[in-house]
Amino acid sequence: MPELILNRTLSYVHASKDNPGEKIVFRRGIAQPVGPKDFEWLIGTGLFLDPRFNVKLARSGGQSVPDQLRGLTPGTAVAVHRAGGLGDMLLSMLGARELVLDFPELKVGFTTQTVWLPLLRDASFFAFRCSVDQLGDVGPQIGATGRTVFMINLQGLSETEHREQLDRSDLFCRHMTGHGIRNYDYPIYRRREEEARGGDIIGRDERPVLGICPNSVSPDRSWPALYVDRLIELAAAAGWHTATFHHRLVDSTHAMKKCGTANTTGRLTAPDFLCAIQAVDVMVSPDTGTTHLCEALKIKCVSPFTTVEPAARLVGYKYVRALWAALPCSPCYHDPCRFHTDADFLPRPCAKAIGPHTVWREVQMVHSSKPGSWALEAEFTPLPVVHPEREPVKPREKVIRLVAAMEEA
Repeated sequence: MPELILNRTLSYVHASKDNPGEKIVFRRGIAQPVGPKDFEWLIGTGLFLDPRFNVKLARSGGQSVPDQLRGLTPGTAVAVHRAGGLGDMLLSMLGARELVLDFPELKVGFTTQTVWLPLLRDASFFAFRCSVDQLGDVGPQIGATGRTVFMINLQGLSETEHREQLDRSDLFCRHMTGHGIRNYDYPIYRRREEEARGGDIIGRDERPVLGICPNSVSPDRSWPALYVDRLIELAAAAGWHTATFHHRLVDSTHAMKKCGTANTTGRLTAPDFLCAIQAVDVMVSPDTGTTHLCEALKIKCVSPFTTVEPAARLVGYKYVRALWAALPCSPCYHDPCRFHTDADFLPRPCAKAIGPHTVWREVQMVHSSKPGSWALEAEFTPLPVVHPEREPVKPREKVIRLVAAMEEA
């Protein structure tokens, strides 16, 4: 592997052997030596190491990404990279598809972490789909021109950049192409055999199925566990079967056991998750990747939003019904919550304001109606939220006292 040198500014500088004049700098230290397993982390911080290829990174500032692409030799391999959570991977895929249409003379592909590659199975418009550590083998397979890979790293795009004007997918797209998204349909399609397998995984019978994603990747966007239990009880009382989904293990609660919930959390591979979610009639998911996957697979979804307003994530969606309390302190875009004092990452007040009875009412409405016939964002009265200890501060000159007198209205 090429050598890493620590300079005086505590940045690592990589000088490529194939192109000694080009240096790539990033501002986080890593332990040496650098091996293939570090590729994912390195690309996420702006540095890519592979002795088989001369990787050029799209730079922010100066020339725009589209202008840089226009200067490339036809046939050059261009890798759009986004790792991390499922949601941002899906959102960035829409912009990458626009890039394929804008630059047909280039070999545009998509790289992400290995776990999400099965979800790219229908994205055949990409010249290649692989993980970062497989990129060195791609060139000969796709007939790329030369040994240079031009990489557009979406990993570091700001969560707050243009947040009042652009939704997340549009932000990715404009960074790469200079224009907005023209097609919001995700290239992931349902398959009957997968739905049948999914039914076996969650124990589906003749009852309608309510899927529940109890947590987001970010605790800031998670729904209260007590609310999840109450929602399961409401669904079971109405004759529904329930199933829970999440990549992290969530222990079965008393309510889950009593109601016969199929708890798949922490137990499914990405292909199995893709199957199981297709066996669901309605999904309840916070602002996380499962919500976007439901839109892709045309699965009805009720989504409680918290720190981010729905308009920043769900433009063009037809299958997602968003709930957002719109407290005076939100949207805060994951800024530290001034009212959040619990060390155990208990849900924020904006999550506690959306009660299980409200969500269950929306589930019933969504289940009995056609997609697109209901508004993107539901109107409802948030539960009262008060804080018992802390004196209020003044966000936007309007204050509410927070945390949870969370009795059902």
